[in-house]
Amino acid sequence: MKKSLLLLTIFCAFIIAKAQQPVLETVGTPTVSTPVTSYTGWANTSGFTFLGNAQVQNQEQNTMPTSTAGGNIFITNTVGTYFEVSFSFNRNDAYYPAIEFAMRNYNAASPNELVVERSINGGIYQTLTYQPYAGNFFLNGAWNYMTSPIMNTGFIGTNTFKYRFNQTSSTNQFRIDDINFTFITLLPIKLTSFSSTSTNNNTTLNWTANSSHASNSFILEKSPDGISFFAINTQNAKGSGTYTYSYAEANFVATTKSFYRLQMKDVSGKISYSNILAVNNGKKKADLIESIYPSPAVSSTTIALNVDSKEVATIEIFNMEGKKINTQTYLLAQGQNTILMDVSTLKAGSYILKASTKKQTQSINFMVVQ
Repeated sequence: MKKSLLLLTIFCAFIIAKAQQPVLETVGTPTVSTPVTSYTGWANTSGFTFLGNAQVQNQEQNTMPTSTAGGNIFITNTVGTYFEVSFSFNRNDAYYPAIEFAMRNYNAASPNELVVERSINGGIYQTLTYQPYAGNFFLNGAWNYMTSPIMNTGFIGTNTFKYRFNQTSSTNQFRIDDINFTFITLLPIKLTSFSSTSTNNNTTLNWTANSSHASNSFILEKSPDGISFFAINTQNAKGSGTYTYSYAEANFVATTKSFYRLQMKDVSGKISYSNILAVNNGKKKADLIESIYPSPAVSSTTIALNVDSKEVATIEIFNMEGKKINTQTYLLAQGQNTILMDVSTLKAGSYILKASTKKQTQSINFMVVQ
């Protein structure tokens, strides 16, 4: 069987990624039905082991436009029938495995009856999800091309991979063909711009970046002094694009500055930082509560309070009917203080947070979502 034309389009969504393809399974053209373990007509035997109690056949041949027809793997409706391919792959940079394959008799109403599993370096088998490639774009009669997302975990060096197709249905029979093992090398996040604008008590941060994986993220951080930073927003990467976040300040002093930076975390866990932006504050508005973030909150929210001397603050939460839900007391140091508050027990909806010291009292609305 010839190599899949999908190599031209595979993982096109990952715009800054490089794909390596160590093998496209090539069954050959058997003349009779032959058990996998005794079949010798594989076209790609170097470094690959084929196991299982499935059969190699030339019946109901692959009708996908990327195939030359010929043999395929027949998996009968006997529960426990399986076909397994094992091989090793080596690179000295991080790579992320994925699998694609042609499948006959895929049932969208009952997906994954044919379970695809993967074992790495002798570990336990983990079940992979899979679905028709590109929304049934390659659908051809009973045959369809399937794809499984790449792993979020990267590998370096030589690793041994085992992929197993395991029958769990006592009703449906399946055939598989043209198994394409793909490995993606992801490039790191590339920040191309980072800027800010400030009007009155609102600061807008803008940045543009290229990123090759949705598990990459941008964490926007703020600091009162350019040294100690705390997170105010997190956004997942979306490939090449523009990102915007507006931050409403509740306590501006005209002669001071706020500092912002981006923490960029890629899928391998590597962290890098942008340059630091210094933003002049706007009109003076001496409020106790500087900010509450995130809002809407899911399980917790962080309150930033400013006081001009050491003192005790009381934080109260009320529902929109004015009923007090919770009260906490905190000892504040002079300057900016951040308080992490658990809101996981609150129902979804709008609430009022009231902060009080001997000198100041302020209330602010926030939301909780589930």
